[in-house]
Amino acid sequence: MRRMSHQTARSYRLALLLFPLLLALSACQIPDPFVASSHGSSFAVLAASPSARNIPAGWKKTFTDPILGFSISYPSSWTLVGDSHITLVSQNAATLSPIVTTVTQSPAAALAKIVPSSAVQAQQHQSVTQTRVAGQPAVDIFSPYIPANFQASNSGRGIGAGRAIVMAVPNDAGTTNVYTFLAAIPTDKTGKMSAASLADNQMVAQIVATFQL
Repeated sequence: MRRMSHQTARSYRLALLLFPLLLALSACQIPDPFVASSHGSSFAVLAASPSARNIPAGWKKTFTDPILGFSISYPSSWTLVGDSHITLVSQNAATLSPIVTTVTQSPAAALAKIVPSSAVQAQQHQSVTQTRVAGQPAVDIFSPYIPANFQASNSGRGIGAGRAIVMAVPNDAGTTNVYTFLAAIPTDKTGKMSAASLADNQMVAQIVATFQL
């Protein structure tokens, strides 16, 4: 495996913000850690995506996964880093990493498994929103940064808010491709997001909205 860039390594550390979600993704699945190095999820999806893409005016950069064939667009203020591990990084050091896994459950069951329980949502102050990506059902999970005195001593959480937008689509092998867009948004030590971070959080949704199967 190639060495990770500093920014990609940072996204791994901040991915601990959504560690419970990643555990759910890994259960009974064929893991495909980052899309550009994918193999197990190379089945074609059966669901058709909309022909028109929601790309804001002025966005001229697009990443197309060489194996799975999906693409996402992003503004010039974000930079694509990594080779075998793909991460988008904003000028404010927010990160957005696409992850693909394959599961044996139906798309609905896969998404249901991803959604944290009510108890976990309350404990971690998470918000969960039902949404759609490329015309497909998806869930948007936001986990704010909780200051250390409210965390378990072994939580391993870095400073920053976490967000995961997850969609599940059937493929031609009879299983399901789960696409997870994992974001880490910088905050201060109290969990407050700056204006730049709030803008980055909004931009995450705009970038994901350009996803095309």
